[in-house]
Amino acid sequence: MTLFTPGVSRVKLYTAEFAADPHHSYQEMHNSGSPLVPVELAPGINATMAVHYSAALKILHDPEHFPADPRRWQQKIPSAEPILAMLGYYPSTRFCDGPEHKRVRQPIKAAIERVDPNRLHAEVEDAALSLIESFSENGTADLLYDYSFPLVFRVLNRLMGCPADLAGEIAEGMRLRFDAQGGESVRGANRAKTAFEQFAAAKRRHLGNDIASAMILHPHNLNAPELVGAFMSCYGAGIQPLVNLITNTLCRTMLDDRFGGEVLDGSMLVRDALDEELFYDPSMRAFCARYPTTPILFDDVWLPVDEPILIGITACNNDPRIQGDRTGNRAHVAWGAGPHMCPATSIAYLIAQDAVEQLLDVLPDIQPASEPMWRAGSFQRALEGLRVTFPPYTMPPRIPPPPILPVAQSSTEA
Repeated sequence: MTLFTPGVSRVKLYTAEFAADPHHSYQEMHNSGSPLVPVELAPGINATMAVHYSAALKILHDPEHFPADPRRWQQKIPSAEPILAMLGYYPSTRFCDGPEHKRVRQPIKAAIERVDPNRLHAEVEDAALSLIESFSENGTADLLYDYSFPLVFRVLNRLMGCPADLAGEIAEGMRLRFDAQGGESVRGANRAKTAFEQFAAAKRRHLGNDIASAMILHPHNLNAPELVGAFMSCYGAGIQPLVNLITNTLCRTMLDDRFGGEVLDGSMLVRDALDEELFYDPSMRAFCARYPTTPILFDDVWLPVDEPILIGITACNNDPRIQGDRTGNRAHVAWGAGPHMCPATSIAYLIAQDAVEQLLDVLPDIQPASEPMWRAGSFQRALEGLRVTFPPYTMPPRIPPPPILPVAQSSTEA
């Protein structure tokens, strides 16, 4: 069976044209009236994308009919296909359902819940001020590469307890996985996987006060591949989407007079600004792939067996059927929904909020140095960079805080 959506041709999500103006395409999708539209993830790689908010919730809350395991679909895809860097199976919570999903997810969730938000705040503040200090006297910076990425990566490494020598390998591998084209993307994913394997083996030998150690100590006793998968999930979900959220929110504060003005004068909280960004233009615009094991008739649309169904996160959040003021509203699907919903939303909010607040507090007069350019790609809403200018500023001396890490101990959760 084939998918047919009247009035909508297959949308190529990976093109530069789509990246430059995706909201025009979302409007056309909504005008079709169908909750599902045919898309192309890469040349020759077809999928279906949910563009109605209600359709997204139905799919994400129904793992029986829409499981997350891609292996049957993956068997039909050439092993060298670059899209597998993002969608290819590995043993982790992202690709399983039911009791197995609960077993591998619980150690991650329990470890994250042990993070003290007050200590995390101090860690983010220290990283932010240190990075701002490194460029504040220059009067110019690229907020993506000089601020957002190193901040998120530094904080996550501290929380995970990752040694410096492996952190660099993980960073480069994850960067290529998200950003590179063709075979480089696959090589990046493999490079990161190798580093995670070394990290997991080293951490088993030397436990510490960190999230990784807490996962190891959890009574579910994850095996080596599952532990590597858990680490990959933490870094995959914890770096690039959060980097994009911080960078994109800072970009909007500079380009949108209402958005930036209300944040700077205090009439809009940074937390509300982040939610508006997550609603209107989330950092992962399409993701949460599901793979029906039989042909399914869904709202008068036939879905082919095994072919990926993606949640069009941005399209669903901007569904014209959603009414009302979005300020302070967190009923978006930027964090997913259902059993696979992100377990680290509170940490992500805290890091992003502190990162934006610290920068705007120290450098409130930042301005874009050039027109922002959006990176092509099927999944993320990411800038090529965010070059800014500002009046040079010499920061006062400060005393860095002592090392701050969550407490690792054996969990009693099942």
